[in-house]
Amino acid sequence: MEVGRITLVLYGVLLIIGGILGYTEKRSLISLVSGVASGLIALAAYALARTQPRAGLGLGLVVSLILIGAMWMRFQKTGKVMPAGMLLAVSVIVFVVLGAALLRKGS
Repeated sequence: MEVGRITLVLYGVLLIIGGILGYTEKRSLISLVSGVASGLIALAAYALARTQPRAGLGLGLVVSLILIGAMWMRFQKTGKVMPAGMLLAVSVIVFVVLGAALLRKGS
């Protein structure tokens, strides 16, 4: 369970930083908005997981799944490792870690 919560914090911070970098480097407003919004949701999932672990980890799982879908489509379109491929890989890892934490908690 603790690994899942730590993962949510790291993921949230990474998403926020990535959104800010996307804006400062490429002037991509969509990167800023989507990165900060998804990062804040991941941090909210962490906060929720402190008192309601299944709900918080489940919310984080949904965020990572949405980003997997979005980044998969973007990676297929652009073929670029940065940022789509990297965020896709990170989101898959987060999905697996949170899924394992939920399964472990459910047993």
